[in-house]
Amino acid sequence: MRRSPIKLVVHDHQHAAGLFLAGFCDMPQVISELRPLRDSDSASELLERFAERCLRSGRDFESADPLIDTCPSGADIVEVHLDPILPRTPFVRLFEVDERGLRWRRHRGTLDGIAGLLALPH
Repeated sequence: MRRSPIKLVVHDHQHAAGLFLAGFCDMPQVISELRPLRDSDSASELLERFAERCLRSGRDFESADPLIDTCPSGADIVEVHLDPILPRTPFVRLFEVDERGLRWRRHRGTLDGIAGLLALPH
């Protein structure tokens, strides 16, 4: 297992929500679990459905604030934006921490585009 949990942050046009994901080894696992949820149109719905998937698969998680700046220094971040104008097309940004402890944006794009970059199966 990884040294720090991954933080999942989801924003919609009105709200934001977050989870710390201790039961995931890497961000591609998180992206794989998010893909079936792309039809969610609110942050709370997506996070609730994601948490249900975690519970069914035995993965640990805990509630977190939806702010990126307050994230523990060693945690990678998966940030999801749900746009009411483009339903079913979540926009994703992946942030990693380098060996110096600095956070940088690794990828950004649609959920399916990021999955393609990471060579995840459909």
